[in-house]
Amino acid sequence: MRLQPTTLSGLALPIEDKAPRPLTKLEWSLKPLFSGLAIRRNLDFSRLLQSAPSIWLFSRLHPSASRWLLGVVGSAYFSLDHSKRKRILTSLEAFLGPEASQDQIMRLWNSVRSGIVDHYHEKLMMGFKPLDSLQALMNKRLTVEGEEILAQAHAQGRGVIMVTGHFGAVEFIPLSLAMLGYPLTTMVHCKSQVLREALEYKASLFNTNLLDPKSESVLFRALQALKEGRVLITQCDELDCWRPYPNQMIDFLGMESGLDRSLDLLARKSHSPVVFGLMHRAPRRRYRLRLHQVAIPEKAARGQVGRACLDLLCQNIKHEPQAWYEWAKLIRLINDVPPVVNQRHEPVRAPSEAAA
Repeated sequence: MRLQPTTLSGLALPIEDKAPRPLTKLEWSLKPLFSGLAIRRNLDFSRLLQSAPSIWLFSRLHPSASRWLLGVVGSAYFSLDHSKRKRILTSLEAFLGPEASQDQIMRLWNSVRSGIVDHYHEKLMMGFKPLDSLQALMNKRLTVEGEEILAQAHAQGRGVIMVTGHFGAVEFIPLSLAMLGYPLTTMVHCKSQVLREALEYKASLFNTNLLDPKSESVLFRALQALKEGRVLITQCDELDCWRPYPNQMIDFLGMESGLDRSLDLLARKSHSPVVFGLMHRAPRRRYRLRLHQVAIPEKAARGQVGRACLDLLCQNIKHEPQAWYEWAKLIRLINDVPPVVNQRHEPVRAPSEAAA
């Protein structure tokens, strides 16, 4: 099945210009229920939404109703999990800078919270909504820009490293590329077995394999997938999984950090072309997948692939900060120790949780 292009405008989602509203009576009535679930789930939003009662309810609701319900859950959750809320707000303050007013910070916080809820709603849709309705959604509401870039890269016969980030409707990228006919291997981590099994079943219908980078060593299997000519979908902003170069730094959203070497290692060993893509949300429940070629010179300097992909991601986050949902992890870079200098006067970051 090949997706048809559609006309779409208005890429960036505006930050809502309104103050935080109080919880409604219905939200307050639901809050004790979700409070009990949250306590049993150790206040983990993802595990809370992937619990059996949530899945049972989600699978029976219309998407508009389930998105509204997740908004209620999200409001209750972040009013309970003060630690995560504080981490996100600290990251947003650092991102906006010292001149940002409290009103600006809170407006961005509201939009970021909404984007986080959108992400989990899309994740649950991929797991528990019927496949035919998901395909209909993609055919009706998705535009792909730069598909020729991916097609040319795939035609080289060495597989393609498709790099993306925790940004926008990233959960829809594998389905959209599978519907275009590409054989896929995608990195995915699930916090519940029932969601993983649901995704594995749907992936099997589209010649797609799943790898979990947080529970297994995936380098050999990733290289094998590329050798088979597959498109390998991976994310460049797994901040808690970075393996930095000892003497290369990067400015990530204004925070200095050691440059992760994972992508360069994969590209160097596979000799596969690299494509960068993000799935942007747009008004009226529409989506736009934008693909970019990542040029790799024959004698590319070490770190060039990772730096190019992270630079592209940062540009998009600065334009649409509400679309990135990893703000809580940025605190790792904010709290990291400052870089030191070795005997050759090269910056070296001491090992820390941010680069573990």
